[in-house]
Amino acid sequence: MAEYIQNECHSKGFAGRYGREEIAAVFTQVHGDPFLLAERIRGAVEKNTAVTVSMGYARYEGGLSAEEMLNRAGRALDSAKNTGQNKVVKFVETPEVVENPEMSVPSHV
Repeated sequence: MAEYIQNECHSKGFAGRYGREEIAAVFTQVHGDPFLLAERIRGAVEKNTAVTVSMGYARYEGGLSAEEMLNRAGRALDSAKNTGQNKVVKFVETPEVVENPEMSVPSHV
């Protein structure tokens, strides 16, 4: 499966087995939305093999370590697996709710 996904990566990156049932792919030359690339790969795997694929991905933000990138992609993958499988999920930081006691909202809003 890793080899199949590697072939689907073309020259945009590389893929290899990461753990027992997981494959990690690193894309170094993605122009545009990486979701579209991941979805194309997921769809190709589903169409041409007897398996479905759940994917999680994270975009690199300056200063992140490789460990943090894998952690973020892993959290997105867990979300894909836990919400129906056979899908692509992007890592998104959960926004923190901040309350400002000095700011009052008019009752008519």
